[in-house]
Amino acid sequence: MFFILLIISFIIIIKAANLLIDAAIDLAGYLGISQFVIGLTVVAFGTSAPEAAVNIIASLQNKSDIALGNIVGSNILNIGLVIGITALIFTMKTEWTAIRIDIPFAFVSSLVFGLLVLDGLSKNDGIILALFFFIYLNYLWITGKSSYLKNENLVDKDKKISKVIVMLFSGMVGVVLGGQLIVHSSVNIATSLGYSEAFIGLTIVSLGTSLPELITCVTACYKKSDSIAVGNMVGSNIFNILFVLSLSSVISPIAFNNKFVFDLAYMVFITFMLFVFSYTQKRISRFEGFCLSVFYTIYFMIIFIRS
Repeated sequence: MFFILLIISFIIIIKAANLLIDAAIDLAGYLGISQFVIGLTVVAFGTSAPEAAVNIIASLQNKSDIALGNIVGSNILNIGLVIGITALIFTMKTEWTAIRIDIPFAFVSSLVFGLLVLDGLSKNDGIILALFFFIYLNYLWITGKSSYLKNENLVDKDKKISKVIVMLFSGMVGVVLGGQLIVHSSVNIATSLGYSEAFIGLTIVSLGTSLPELITCVTACYKKSDSIAVGNMVGSNIFNILFVLSLSSVISPIAFNNKFVFDLAYMVFITFMLFVFSYTQKRISRFEGFCLSVFYTIYFMIIFIRS
């Protein structure tokens, strides 16, 4: 039964990812902003819905470790595993704007967050992070319009915006639902085979919650929309820190557990390496994708041994 559900789940998530990317490309054309900015915002926020939902629930239940661990772990996995695997399949081109501003901004956000959270995230800290987030969104809108006029080819604007929005939200819902179904069926299969909950949590669940980002990135690159793929990951990480964590800390202040010091440092490190790889050749090569995957594998082994 669960094997059949697993197969159906993969079909749902792949079809939904195709729908999401097609709608994102059309939306970029309709609004007159670049595909990269659409990836940084609309697609990134949509695929980050599982992380946001988990953090809101964790904050309402005053579970700081879950709220913090979810975001730090997700950001490391997004770069190390999602970008790593995607770059192994397709060399990912990066826009100059991303190299010069957006990826460095993701790095600085990680660094500032790492320093702020050492004594816990208060409601005031959350408000500060949220202000930076909305300033960044305003910047994206302005530069997105400019880069579209300079670099993007117009898409079919005759398609009704209502249809594009329906496609966009249907794709988002399908991607998130598919990911959740994969987690549910995989956990049940693994449990029936006798694997421990710790193993399931560290492997199947963590991968399952990142499947929306992974499938979306691979699909975007397959459709020659590298800008959406890179924007999705960078935007997702910025969104996780500046919006999801700010919202979480406003709902309930987040206490800091010293066991996260290494994880925070690793998140800053792997974000910096993404900037280095992007800057050197204006793309993320297959070798660099392999390196990012290795970085995540090392991290996974460390947390597995630590746990």
